[in-house]
Amino acid sequence: MKFNSFAKTIAGAAVALLVAGCGGGSGDVIGAAPQTPPPAAPVASLQLSGTAATGLALASAAVQVKCATGDGTATTLASGVYEVTIVGGTLPCMIRVTGTVDGTPVTMHSVTEAGTADAATGRTSAVANVTPLTEIVIAQLTGAVPSALFASFSQGSAAVITSEKLAAATTAVLTALETATGVDVTIADPFKAPLVAATSPTATGNAHDQLLDALDIKPQALPQLANQVATAAASGSTAGLQDAMAAVDAGTLPGCPAMPGGKYRVLEYFGASYVRNLDFKTMTISRPDGTGTLPITVDAAKPCEFKAAGNNGTTDLQLDFVMGTAGVGAFRIQNITAGRSNIAYLFPVQSHTLSELVGEWTFHQGGFMPGEGFRHMAGKAGIAANGAVSICDFDLLSNPWSTCTPDTDAAGLAAAARTDGGFNLTQGGAVGASVWGYRAPNGTLTLFGTTNEAGSTAGTDEQTTLVLSKFSTQPLPAVGNVTNYWDVALVRQAGAGVGQNITSVVADTTTVLSVDAAASTVVSRRGSDSREASVKYNVPLPGLRHRPAQTFNGSPVSEVYQFPIQGAGIVLSVNTVPAASTHIYNVSVVRP
Repeated sequence: MKFNSFAKTIAGAAVALLVAGCGGGSGDVIGAAPQTPPPAAPVASLQLSGTAATGLALASAAVQVKCATGDGTATTLASGVYEVTIVGGTLPCMIRVTGTVDGTPVTMHSVTEAGTADAATGRTSAVANVTPLTEIVIAQLTGAVPSALFASFSQGSAAVITSEKLAAATTAVLTALETATGVDVTIADPFKAPLVAATSPTATGNAHDQLLDALDIKPQALPQLANQVATAAASGSTAGLQDAMAAVDAGTLPGCPAMPGGKYRVLEYFGASYVRNLDFKTMTISRPDGTGTLPITVDAAKPCEFKAAGNNGTTDLQLDFVMGTAGVGAFRIQNITAGRSNIAYLFPVQSHTLSELVGEWTFHQGGFMPGEGFRHMAGKAGIAANGAVSICDFDLLSNPWSTCTPDTDAAGLAAAARTDGGFNLTQGGAVGASVWGYRAPNGTLTLFGTTNEAGSTAGTDEQTTLVLSKFSTQPLPAVGNVTNYWDVALVRQAGAGVGQNITSVVADTTTVLSVDAAASTVVSRRGSDSREASVKYNVPLPGLRHRPAQTFNGSPVSEVYQFPIQGAGIVLSVNTVPAASTHIYNVSVVRP
């Protein structure tokens, strides 16, 4: 006999004798019927199900679920249907589906806040479809891009997902969407209404699926659309939501489906700023009131580039656009009537709050200064919670740069909200500059500004453009890293007419050849001419770069300072020579 078994037998007998000898009655327990233990309570579980589709089902897609308590994974069927059971799980939950549809990578999100409980089994069943509509509603609900919310989802963040808030966000989105597109969106609930998705382009799904087809929200454009909705919700801009839904109706740029149409702000090099509507269904660009319309043309061999040419009612123009991966672009303006050229930034219209501006910024200001000619200026700007702005400047003509010197001329400068979602920088009651923010889908905010919003050409008026990027260190790239970009440059030679641009939009590539981490130096080769050059990172400020004058194959390489605009996919390069010499302002836009 094993020792453990023997010990258990002795212990069991002792317990039985002890029970038999206890007081409370004299009945004979011998032969009594055995007591039936109460039935075990069912193990609580949460079962989530739904369909993932863009109009076509997302087949064999990865499903990840995060709940207030518990998480789980699954894979969708060919029909896009998924099911996840989480033992001990509790609502609300957030769902992410990652896969491909018709060869295009897709990531979408959904939420579910309520379900049906079965007391007998302990199971709560909940439904959460995953579609472009659920992605946009989540952005409206939370004021954040769904991918960021999912990454940080926890029991605490789950508190924002309630039936009341979800219903309000759904109503706001569907109402604005129907107004903008004219498509009947009478679905009881995009999250829970039955969805039977088409499994091929020639198949037909149910009414819910046909609605997704009618809206035709391209998966590539969805991150930008959700970002526009989230930015509007965070700033409380009803107009911003309406603009985002109007962008759905405006379609996407042919050959560049990541770029939706809609309202875009233009900021020209000499400071003129205005809004233009891009409509890729009618292939036109126009003023917000519909006037000044120019036709848009594309070249299938040049994705994410387009042109607009014609007479806008007063001027013969040709505009050459390039659109980057972060939603920001640039273009060359050829004013054929006046015989002048210019360049400009282009970014989606957004509204922001003063609280988003608080912090330290690196800035560049460039353009025409009365009495000084064409100038490049750089420095740091600090924006306080009360709107107070402090500035210190560097002298680009000194090398190396001196310490950032406080700008006493900027004393009393403050940021105040405008009615269009931007901000005026005021001093003594006068507006000195205006700025507008663009938050990219990755969450990075860039400020674009001007001291010449009306576009004056008078020699007595300051005509400059500002770009501000949050103060941060730029990491060194890896050897072999390749960057594809367009250069959109304004080059004004000494003695040339104002605004002369002697360059075309150029597509190019740079490959990193070597990296010296100790010296923070990177050597790269340019694809168009194999030119090699050395650039020092994070000098004279974190986030900036300096390319000293050097020689390659007997040819001079000019000195420039580079301002990478964090998160916007743009690098601004400027030279440091006096205004009497050639003046260079080059915008490099990262291309797909």
